[in-house]
Amino acid sequence: MVTPQGSINNARAQINAAIRLCRWAHDHQSSVTELTQTDLERYLTEHPGSGVTMSGFIAFLRKAEEYLASAEANLNAERYTVAAGDAIHAGICAKDAIDTQLTGSRVKGKDHALAAKELRRALGQRPDAAGAEKGLRELVSNKADVEYGVSLMSAVKAEALVRRARSLVEIAVRVVRLNG
Repeated sequence: MVTPQGSINNARAQINAAIRLCRWAHDHQSSVTELTQTDLERYLTEHPGSGVTMSGFIAFLRKAEEYLASAEANLNAERYTVAAGDAIHAGICAKDAIDTQLTGSRVKGKDHALAAKELRRALGQRPDAAGAEKGLRELVSNKADVEYGVSLMSAVKAEALVRRARSLVEIAVRVVRLNG
């Protein structure tokens, strides 16, 4: 559990990291909203100690994008169960990227059902908060069947899960990369 002082210190570190990144972007004739993944990686390489607080949400976002790309490739190759599993992991990583960016932390646990509530809490009053919660809830509710069940996933079900994951990753991209 994060203590109130720990939360304050974490928030302070996040703000300072954001200020450093804004200065760096300005020095490179850019703005934070225009930075690409390559720019962020270059920043973190050039400032190894100063980006520690930022690297978490960037890493989660990168993982989410990789899982989503794999889910889409597996869907196209008609490997529906694997596509569904990758979609579930993409959604969970997108949630972790959003949580880490907006709250400065994420809750780890085996109860993935709580993840949807955490995501809703992190997104607050944003217009896509309810849809994001519903999407993640659908993804994690299928986790046990996909990973431990004996049945293969249907094309229709896998397509729906990949759509949910894609939506969550798009929200994570807006939150993490565009800070919006």
